Amino acid sequence: MQGKMHMTKLRRPLSIEDAIQRAHGMLLDAGVEAATGKSARLARSWSDPDDDAHRIPLHQAIAMDAACVIAGQPAPIREAYDAELSRAVEALGSAPNHTPIDLFDRLAQALSNLGDISSEVRAARHPDSQGRSMLTAAERADILRSIGIARSTLDRLAKDVEASE
Repeated sequence: MQGKMHMTKLRRPLSIEDAIQRAHGMLLDAGVEAATGKSARLARSWSDPDDDAHRIPLHQAIAMDAACVIAGQPAPIREAYDAELSRAVEALGSAPNHTPIDLFDRLAQALSNLGDISSEVRAARHPDSQGRSMLTAAERADILRSIGIARSTLDRLAKDVEASE
């Protein structure tokens, strides 16, 4: 008997739905249920971009991100929220306000982001990866997400430098 094949629905990189799926992957079902007090099945529906009937409540998003941070991981929903907010502000024809931080702190963030890109590419090109030496759609989405985060950090670094005049 052949096993049932599950296809992962692709989500737009740095979207809220993508971030929820990543957080769920970090926390696993038990961690999601412990953090939110909701079923893993409901949490999976929050990550479905085609399911308008189920959107994650803000307090649940915060709980999932907090659980990720406690587990030593980044806060993927906050990262996605920041990206969505920037896109919304830019769509209104404005540039987001910028709060400068220390240049070395921002540079450390950027280097960490570049390391994430390197890890994604290395994992995707590994001979034992899903696509072998060819990128799968999911691997491509992961790499593009990491590039988007790095690009955003580098843009903020440039603004930090400009603000230091």
